[in-house]
Amino acid sequence: QEARSQSQEPPASLSPAFLTSMGNACSRGAPLDDTKPLPSTDPAVEDPDDDGAAVRPWYQRPLPLTPVTRKSAHELTAAEEDRILAAWLRMMRNEDGPGTSRYFRLALIHGGSSWPSTHLAAMQNPVPSYCTHGVECFPNWHRIYMLEFEQTLRRADLENGGDGNIGLPYWDWTRQPEGGPFLPSLAQRLMATNEYDGVPSGGGLFHATFLPLDQQGNQLAPREEDGTLFYKTNPWNSRVDAELRTYCLEWFGVGESLQAYLEMSDPRRAAPALDA
Repeated sequence: QEARSQSQEPPASLSPAFLTSMGNACSRGAPLDDTKPLPSTDPAVEDPDDDGAAVRPWYQRPLPLTPVTRKSAHELTAAEEDRILAAWLRMMRNEDGPGTSRYFRLALIHGGSSWPSTHLAAMQNPVPSYCTHGVECFPNWHRIYMLEFEQTLRRADLENGGDGNIGLPYWDWTRQPEGGPFLPSLAQRLMATNEYDGVPSGGGLFHATFLPLDQQGNQLAPREEDGTLFYKTNPWNSRVDAELRTYCLEWFGVGESLQAYLEMSDPRRAAPALDA
């Protein structure tokens, strides 16, 4: 299955002010105030022939205005997977010292640094989470967020010498290819893995200075209780893959949540089910 994406830049690029405004409006059930300009960390897409585009940082350059295709992560060709992986890793590269990658910026918008479980509570210049969960605009908020992620991925592809015409893959976790793993190969290569059933995947999620410095000026490096880096601990294998499938489809109750949503006539009560 494939999905077409009109991945053109919105009038104002994703910014904390915009996300906060959207989240607050959702929680109040009030319309967004679109009469005031919103501050932006990235400019809107301009004419691709703009003479000034070449001198901008790679993550601020114009994108092609042609639609891109979003494919199932399970259906990517080897070449497509390699290309997306390369762009993803470019997003993770620091721009100006520890914790300055575009990927980390996007991750902070979603999760912030206020949760102790993220190992970021001690970071310098902590930020709140702007993510909206459990309310009606959960799907809308994340749609804009995913668009921003896709646009950054496309710009990273341009920086790598591609044409920018790649889409953000999706993972339908209710389906598993016959004879294949539950977790798509691309996700295995990007996440905390280095092999699947003994076959090297070339993965590993973070580089040594992906996270910022703490308030004492030391490099943040989340570790397990035994001292190993939590994101490079276990190789992926069929046993872990089966455990993940059980967690997603049974323990997490995806099927039950979907059924609960379908049976609800009140959309406000349905929001938590959509969230799950």
